[in-house]
Amino acid sequence: MTMVGVTVGVVIGVLIGAVLVLLGGAVVLSVSAMLLTFGCAVVMGLVFGWMPARHAARLEPVVALGG
Repeated sequence: MTMVGVTVGVVIGVLIGAVLVLLGGAVVLSVSAMLLTFGCAVVMGLVFGWMPARHAARLEPVVALGG
């Protein structure tokens, strides 16, 4: 899910930049900035998905499900 969300975000950002260029705006699309953003978002998504899952895995199943 992280990869899909990040990819959609980058694509939307590029599309918005393209629209701004068509409207006469000065936009700089940097591949290195996109890759850095992509990497940071993937790392954050994985860490913040893994931490709660690790915590839940240590609990009894009934407790982890909120029972």
